[in-house]
Amino acid sequence: MMNQDEVLKALDALAQEEWAEMAPPTLLEALVAEGEAVVPALLERITEEALRARHGGEIVLDHVAYMAIFALCELALPETAESVFHACFELGDEDILEWLDNSLWKFGSTTIPILERVSCNDALDWYPRAVALEVLEQIARDTPETQEAHKAFLIKQLTEHLDRGGEPEDDHIASLVSDLANLRDPEARPLIARAFAENRVDRSFITEENVEDSYKDSEVTYVSNRSKSILEDYRAWHRQNTLAMQEIEARRVREALKESQRMIFQGRLAPSPSKKPGRNDTCWCGSGKKYKKCHLEADQKR
Repeated sequence: MMNQDEVLKALDALAQEEWAEMAPPTLLEALVAEGEAVVPALLERITEEALRARHGGEIVLDHVAYMAIFALCELALPETAESVFHACFELGDEDILEWLDNSLWKFGSTTIPILERVSCNDALDWYPRAVALEVLEQIARDTPETQEAHKAFLIKQLTEHLDRGGEPEDDHIASLVSDLANLRDPEARPLIARAFAENRVDRSFITEENVEDSYKDSEVTYVSNRSKSILEDYRAWHRQNTLAMQEIEARRVREALKESQRMIFQGRLAPSPSKKPGRNDTCWCGSGKKYKKCHLEADQKR
C-alpha cells in the first residue's frame, strides 16, 4: 500500500510515459483512496501553468493530467468542479471529453452555471459545447426542480443564436434543437421550425423528421447512458486495451513467421533447425512432406 507521497511520485512519473503505456488501474485506485487529502495536489497538476511547465510552454493534457482529472471526477467534490471543467472543456480536447461526457454529471446541480457558461462560449468548438449541453440534460434528469430552468435556458440560447444570424448549418444550433426536441415542449416547436426554415440546422445531425419522431412520443424523458464510476470505466478500458495490445503483438509475430516461411520457400533465408532432420523425417518447413522430397536438395546446395 503506497502512502500519499509515493502515489504522487508515481503520478508524476507518468509524464515520461507513452500513451500506449497508460497507467494501470491500481494508480487511479490509490489516488481515489487518498480522498480529499490528495485533492489540492491533483488540482495543482491540472492548472494551465502546470501543463505548460511539463511541455515546454505548450498546453497538453498528458498522462498526469488525465489521471488527476479521472481521480477528481471519481471523487466529484463540487468545490473542484470549476478547475476540472476548465481543464476538460477549455484546455483539453475531444479525447478527455469522450472519456468523461457520461461522468461529469456527478458533480451535481451546483455546476449548472459553469456548464451554461461553457455552452454559451462561442470561442469553443462545437464538441465541448455539445458535451456541456449533454451534462446539463443529465443533471436535469436527476433534479426535476431544474428542468423548467433548463428548458428556458435552451430556448433563450437558441433564440439569441437565430436573432444574431450566422453561418448556415450550425452544429451548435443543431445541438440546441436536438435537446429541445427531446423535451417535446410545444412552446419550442415554432422556434425549432424557424431554425430549419432559416437553414441554420446541420441536417446531418438532426432532421425535421427526427424532430417529428421525438414529438410523437407522449412521455417526456431524459435519456442518457451515464457512468456511475470513472474508475470502473477505466478498469474496463485498461482490460480491453491490454487485450488489444496483446493481439497486435501476436499478429505481428504471426506475420513475421509467415514472412520467414515465405523467404525460406523462396530460398532467400536458410533454416536454422535445432536438429537436422533425417531423409525420411517430416521436413522442417512445415509442408508435411518428407525431408528428402522437400528441402533436402536445397539445403545440401546451401
